[in-house]
Amino acid sequence: MDFRKTVQALGGNVYEMVTESEILQNQLFGDRVSYINLSMFKNNWVLMVIEIDGEVWLLQVPADKYHYSKDYLKSLFIQ
Repeated sequence: MDFRKTVQALGGNVYEMVTESEILQNQLFGDRVSYINLSMFKNNWVLMVIEIDGEVWLLQVPADKYHYSKDYLKSLFIQ
């Protein structure tokens, strides 16, 4: 899935974490985590695309609740 061009056309950028150690170091989950940075959402929303076992999930979380809810978000994807 290549959404980088679309994000760049909107004036944003994508930061990807693809190695297991990088994902674990940041206390995240999944096979690939992509943060979508768009100026129109800065300080309001955290946008993430998470790939897990071939499925793609888009998470949109209020920025002020993102760090507080990271453990809860993680629990949604781990059985």
